[in-house]
Amino acid sequence: MTIERTNAMRAQIAHQFVPGVGYRTSGPLMMPTVTVTPIATNAMPQAAVVNGSMHRLQPPQGGASVVCRWIAAERAWGRPGGNRMAWAASYLSRAGWRYLGAA
Repeated sequence: MTIERTNAMRAQIAHQFVPGVGYRTSGPLMMPTVTVTPIATNAMPQAAVVNGSMHRLQPPQGGASVVCRWIAAERAWGRPGGNRMAWAASYLSRAGWRYLGAA
């Protein structure tokens, strides 16, 4: 079942965009049961960050950093083309992602 874009934009961490189909509900995020890295190295920005600004995050497996958009209202990182419109910073932190800085 598809939903309107305006509704999906209100809760991006709970929605995804499927090309050719539209916006769909993804359901709540299930938090990782084990923290991969110490909480000191997490995906939360270290200072006040402007809503919509672009930043780099390091995936837990290493490799190239990923550029994401900060969504302040949801404390989340958005990235086009993913299986969700955005991921909560707390979720990414527990999964081992690390904030690197402004893009």
